[in-house]
Amino acid sequence: MKELRKFVAPEFVFRIDAINLVSRYARNFGIVKILMVTDEGVIKAGWAGKVIELIKEAGILYEVYSNVSPNPRDYECMEGAEFYRQNKCNALLLPFVVEYRNNLAPERFNKIAGCLNLPLNKGDYKTAKARLLEHIKEFNKKVGINKNLSGIGLKKADIPRLAQNAIKDPCVVTNPRKPCIRDIKVIYEEAS
Repeated sequence: MKELRKFVAPEFVFRIDAINLVSRYARNFGIVKILMVTDEGVIKAGWAGKVIELIKEAGILYEVYSNVSPNPRDYECMEGAEFYRQNKCNALLLPFVVEYRNNLAPERFNKIAGCLNLPLNKGDYKTAKARLLEHIKEFNKKVGINKNLSGIGLKKADIPRLAQNAIKDPCVVTNPRKPCIRDIKVIYEEAS
């Protein structure tokens, strides 16, 4: 049997004044901090400023990365990825998500560990998982991500709302292990 691949297209909102919906969408997804990637043209047009104004009013933290050209070059994308890691977006959750997903699809994480040139014994998924988790944690430390979620302001009372929003994320359908609300709450709790 061939492996089924799924793809979930992002949602595009196209209408007059669609920009005014940015904070509503952010709140609906439970976002507490965003990384806005933009270029000088969008900044000069005033659109970036408008988005920042709206997310500030909604009480959402943000970082802006604007070192990109209208048709971003590969090195600009890599700089943006580094900026993203350094600003702690989802990197804090990654080890916990790997731990959660690994039991159902260990061969996938074995492949990832192999791509990172981590020393492996073929079929030794337990060691691959341990080395992958160690590598992620070390990488996070190297780029200055050494806090947990509570260390960046997440409160225990935020977890139910975040879990409710996470279960609605379209990417859940491509997850090798389908989470329930309790699973997501546990991931947030362990990362706190």
